[in-house]
Amino acid sequence: MKHNFRKLKTSLLAVSLIFILTACGAEDTFTLSDWREFFRLEFRAFRERIGLADDGNNSSRDDSSLFDGFNINPDISVEVHEEDPSPGEDEVTEVPTEGLSGFYYGQLSENRQKVYDQLYTGISERKSEFFIYADDDGDCGPALNALVCDHPEFFWIDGNASIYGYEGPGAKKITLEFNIDAAQIDYVQAVINEAVQEYIYTLPEDASSYQKVKAAYDYVIRRADYQLNAPQAQNIQSVFLSGQSVCAGYTRAFQYLLSKVGIYSAYIAGTVEHNGVLESHAWSMVDIDGTNYLVDVTWGDPNYEGSDVEGKMPDILYNYLCLTTEDMERATHIPDPSFNYPVCESRDYNYYLLNGYYYEYFDREAVAYALNSAVENGGTSAHFKFSNFDEYAAAVYAIFDDGLLNDALQLRMRWDGLESMSYYPMNDDALCTIDIYW
Repeated sequence: MKHNFRKLKTSLLAVSLIFILTACGAEDTFTLSDWREFFRLEFRAFRERIGLADDGNNSSRDDSSLFDGFNINPDISVEVHEEDPSPGEDEVTEVPTEGLSGFYYGQLSENRQKVYDQLYTGISERKSEFFIYADDDGDCGPALNALVCDHPEFFWIDGNASIYGYEGPGAKKITLEFNIDAAQIDYVQAVINEAVQEYIYTLPEDASSYQKVKAAYDYVIRRADYQLNAPQAQNIQSVFLSGQSVCAGYTRAFQYLLSKVGIYSAYIAGTVEHNGVLESHAWSMVDIDGTNYLVDVTWGDPNYEGSDVEGKMPDILYNYLCLTTEDMERATHIPDPSFNYPVCESRDYNYYLLNGYYYEYFDREAVAYALNSAVENGGTSAHFKFSNFDEYAAAVYAIFDDGLLNDALQLRMRWDGLESMSYYPMNDDALCTIDIYW
């Protein structure tokens, strides 16, 4: 569900990730205005390909046509068979005594919530086959789909099921596909419990909500590597047992950890743009002290971005931690329009703002000072986020093409007696962030 393309790479940075720094740089071939226009046209073309470009009248566009038949969990398979299941009176699953809740549960119809309740009971009891009562067999698939998204703790199912029953009100037999033998569930749960405790031990005693969210983000990224064909990739086993997963596993593992420390989060399924094509993807919404933020744990993991450069690749990227809806839309994240998602507007916990890396305007002296300070203080990275694309483009030009990074690293080379240094740039055109590791 996740691809190997995340950011619109600039031609400047795509040429090479190894830069031999010398006292005399090559003659500039692009002016600052050239670079600004290059970035502007490239970014506009990018937005036009995914249908987010302005039409000149600022009129809203109807996204629904892009998602005909889209599903919040497109990897599950629910088959409906019209036949009499013939349950006994005592075989129909009881509705749970305590009310359930969940992001998707709250958006189901009353009839589908009743089905969800019964499915929850049967799955909690680890039954692979049980009976429920439903007004319509068509309610069963959406209810099961919503339940899988709301409850990552049910790791032994991925949502594949068969439903037996006649159309209309009546008993329905549910047959679930388990992805492991039922006898293994306790063992797997024990391993997952150990991972949860390991995560909890990383938290300070008085951890804030934000610290819990960031620690869960860090833990999942460090625990897992992105692997397209990873086993159990659609559930939390892939992260906590094998350490290989895709976006569904990353997102559910993040959701699961946060549930253990009292932080509400929701699994969001939708699409992202890849080479002009919409592909399915998953990310998260988290509640930090009553305010919603968006998080993409998978895109915080740089391991799939390409080859490392002499060990310079970072462990974690923070440009997809605690974003707004506007940020995510610019990064081509479009949620399934079948559901209502709160608009996230706060940037209070944006990583760059929190850590003093945010710049309203490009100021050459301020950027040079930040780079030189990082070098002089023994740092191995520098980070920048700008308020808009023009300021960001000016910074990219100044840092990489007009000598700012060269000047800063020349100082480090003199101190260390080096003739050359390599660096690893991680620029995100959509979010106007620049991260450099050396």
